[in-house]
Amino acid sequence: MPRELLAYVPVLLAWAAVAFKLSALLRSPGEPGLRSFWLGLLALALSLTTLLPPVYLGIDRLLGISNLSRLLAHCLMAIAAWSIQMFLFHLNYPDARARHGRRREFVLLGLTLALLIGLFALADVQEESLDFTSHYADVPFIAEYRLTLIVYLGLVLANVARLSWRYAGISATHPSLHLGLRLVAIGGAVGLGYSAHWAFYLTARRLDLGYPFYDERLASDALLAVCLVLVLIGSTMPAWGARVGIPALHAWAVRYLACRRLYPLWRDLYRANPAIALIPPSGPVRDALTLRGTGFRLYRRVVEIRDAQLVLRPHVDPTMAVHAAALCRESGIVGDEAEAVVEAARLASALWAKERERVFSDPDHPLKVPGWGDVQREAAFLGRVAHHYASSPIVRAVLTGLEQEQVDVAPVVREAHGTIGPKGEINSRSVGSAGGTAQRRLARLLTELLAPAPTAAMLLVAVSWHSATTASEALRWALLSALFAAAVPFLYILRGVRRRRLTDIHVYRREQRPRVLLVGIGSVVVGFALLAVLGAPRDLVALVGAMAVGLATSALVTLFWKISVHTAVNAGAVAILVLVFGEGLLVVTPLVALVGWARVQVGDHSPAQVVVGAALGAAVAAGVFPLLR
Repeated sequence: MPRELLAYVPVLLAWAAVAFKLSALLRSPGEPGLRSFWLGLLALALSLTTLLPPVYLGIDRLLGISNLSRLLAHCLMAIAAWSIQMFLFHLNYPDARARHGRRREFVLLGLTLALLIGLFALADVQEESLDFTSHYADVPFIAEYRLTLIVYLGLVLANVARLSWRYAGISATHPSLHLGLRLVAIGGAVGLGYSAHWAFYLTARRLDLGYPFYDERLASDALLAVCLVLVLIGSTMPAWGARVGIPALHAWAVRYLACRRLYPLWRDLYRANPAIALIPPSGPVRDALTLRGTGFRLYRRVVEIRDAQLVLRPHVDPTMAVHAAALCRESGIVGDEAEAVVEAARLASALWAKERERVFSDPDHPLKVPGWGDVQREAAFLGRVAHHYASSPIVRAVLTGLEQEQVDVAPVVREAHGTIGPKGEINSRSVGSAGGTAQRRLARLLTELLAPAPTAAMLLVAVSWHSATTASEALRWALLSALFAAAVPFLYILRGVRRRRLTDIHVYRREQRPRVLLVGIGSVVVGFALLAVLGAPRDLVALVGAMAVGLATSALVTLFWKISVHTAVNAGAVAILVLVFGEGLLVVTPLVALVGWARVQVGDHSPAQVVVGAALGAAVAAGVFPLLR
């Protein structure tokens, strides 16, 4: 039954999409983007229909050529991918540039179709088989045929995901279009997983390696079905989304998420100035579970944060904003993002000063902060402020400087005035600040020592030493694996930091992480292929393969949420050590908790992000490594 659902549901959805969009095409027959989209849907529906067993066998019997339906379906699938990509070209680019891209991609499509037809003609596939890829995997020219299709679909799907995500970012005012394009982008990413699955399978068959999926056809059918369902639903959602309430749901989600983003900053401002809040903050769990009244709650939080800025004005040190702005320039942060970072640093330093009862000589210093006339734009800006307030390294640097200044000044104050504070109380805050600074320094040290690159390198050396027969062989395999699995990704990050494309070597901004992870995946996959071809120890090959899968899953999650790669890598490393060296290595498990504490302490992640990262890393390592050994 699952196989029938995976086969027939996408077909039904595809034909429903063809019929649904036909009326729009008839109303605007001259629109090139819409025409390309409808032709893509038609080619996809025909391709999927051709692969249905009754149709597949019927076409072959009618034409008298075994497995010709497979070639026909694959050619139609390539045409469908090209057509949908052309539709996205017209959405994203001016007509002149779209036409230029259309010609270039049409040439690539023609070359791909010619290669598919030529390789199929050269292969000996006279025996009819519905399980074509597995049945003929070892037949000459079939692997090349399949790889040609996989590479083309992978390139097109990557472009589809990129263009969909890009256009979705500038269509936020149209909720159905915005959400639909996001679904198309996710579907494209799943399609890349489908292409990678078959590439790994064919490589494993050719190199006589084990493959992690017992039923590779079921795995491919599931990936393809998910990809197609997401693309079909997402691509047609702009036409029917308003009828089912997508805009209203989107508006509620925007308000709810804005409330959640503002909560940590609003809560801290309330604690410093309780009079600002009409309704005091509840606990974080209760606040997250409160789903009603999002419009009123968002309005109150925006107003109350702005009120808190006025209350904190006497405690604002103007030099802190100048210092934060200089750090932004050094980090390459400009525009609205820099304004949000500066405002976050100003608020954090003002809260710090108010807690210590510091008042500056110019309490009427005007606050030059951006402001807008509507709540939504105010909430969007303050949401970025709240994000940087909780996680920006620039804000942390400003606070660390203030704490260090207090620690340096404290001995002088005690020598001049003893231990009595300005109001006669015992002044013990300098000790607390020193302790906090010591904790932060320890956290930063752990963040560097247990970073993904050095952790991966040490793990590769340990597994190489354990599995190789001689010391020279262990050194050779360790250097080769560490080069592709640790050194190349780390050097790419360093290059990005030096060119100011990345904020820091830990890439704390989530939107910068997918590209870094994709480079890491590519480098690790190359290392995996070289190790497999050159005959590296099986444990080492399995380890690098597990790293590739782990990076891929982390990249997929990072598109939506900033999980901790530090804890993912360290938890995966602990799982590998236990599997290779035995249960005695469970003694290093506290390192995962330690690095998780460090990532939360330095403000780069929330507790949930480090826990999910650790769980994901351990699950991937424990699941993939034994299958590849």
